[in-house]
Amino acid sequence: LKLRKNHLLKPEFQELWERIKHRTRYSVVVDSPKLVADVVAEMANIKVRRPRIVVQVAGVSAKNGEDMFEAIRFADASVAIDLEGRFPIPNVVSIIENLMEATSPPMRIGRKTVLAILKAAPDPKSVLDNPHEFAAALVGIIKTKLADQLVGGIQYERDGTWYEQTQFDDLIEAFAANVVKSEANTYAGGTHVYDGVVVDSETIERPFAEALERDARVKLYVKLPGWFQVRTPIGGYNPDWAIVMDTGEGQDRLYLVRETKGTSTLADLRPDERRKIECGNKHFVDTLGQDYKVITNISQIL
Repeated sequence: LKLRKNHLLKPEFQELWERIKHRTRYSVVVDSPKLVADVVAEMANIKVRRPRIVVQVAGVSAKNGEDMFEAIRFADASVAIDLEGRFPIPNVVSIIENLMEATSPPMRIGRKTVLAILKAAPDPKSVLDNPHEFAAALVGIIKTKLADQLVGGIQYERDGTWYEQTQFDDLIEAFAANVVKSEANTYAGGTHVYDGVVVDSETIERPFAEALERDARVKLYVKLPGWFQVRTPIGGYNPDWAIVMDTGEGQDRLYLVRETKGTSTLADLRPDERRKIECGNKHFVDTLGQDYKVITNISQIL
């Protein structure tokens, strides 16, 4: 797909880019007592099993002159192992810290907070029965509650840097089956900044891109490239579309950022999708003053 460099020079694109190009940094506040309370409320749902050792007895049959081996299992048995008094208990706090660090992106909370959570465990014996399995389950709860807090109280501000138009590649490669062609002068509507649009889904993005190409109100649009990202506590967020359109004679020209999903009800999205969209709203609407929302089709664009 070829970049239409003349599109980047159009006043419509220049104004659009000036509105959305700014990078931001964020600050968050974690309420430790609330985090502990939220995690402890879910800890009763953690069910762990005592470690078990499975013993299997088998034989191997091999015949002279053949390279074939046959394994024959004679018996097996499963034995539950009681760790109490038999093995040293590992440092559960360190296990939790290591598991938190291993997430993408890494998440961290203070040791005092981890200890406060463990001390409030409704079933302390489950920690001792299987420390590693318990820690893995607990980290899942901590990550969920911490992410909710980080996103819920996030504040953005411009950091003084921005994305440059020169970051658009002159050529991008794509499978033809994943492209909606953007042919100049075919429709009364606007065209993409490349001569085609790479779509990630057949049911949502393809019909939306085709509708943008046919809509006479659309003067110019861009499927935002992967490098255009909003920083969030749970990883970078790459919004879908930036659009310039007119709504009628004498009306103000609109500059829009739109995210296309199978549903516009945030509660129906996967948790990380929902959180990134909430961060996108704080970035674009609250900080940049930019029109932004989640839609499912062209009829919801305004």
